[in-house]
Amino acid sequence: MDEDGWKSVKRFLEEKKVNYAVVIGDEDLARLYAVDALPVTLLIDRDGKIAASYPGMVDKDNFENEIRVLLQERAKNAAK
Repeated sequence: MDEDGWKSVKRFLEEKKVNYAVVIGDEDLARLYAVDALPVTLLIDRDGKIAASYPGMVDKDNFENEIRVLLQERAKNAAK
């Protein structure tokens, strides 16, 4: 939802060497995921559902742990 769009975000992603998908939101996406305040980070699972929501600044360790949990759950479900 950054007003500069990819102009500002792309530079940040390159500097931080982000290796995961990033989406620039718009009003439609904000309504779809009920985003009513910024900043917010949403962790979207493979089914397109919100797995976790982090208002404000994101704690990197907590965020990475949440991703690991989702990946483990996915692996367990695939093994069944």
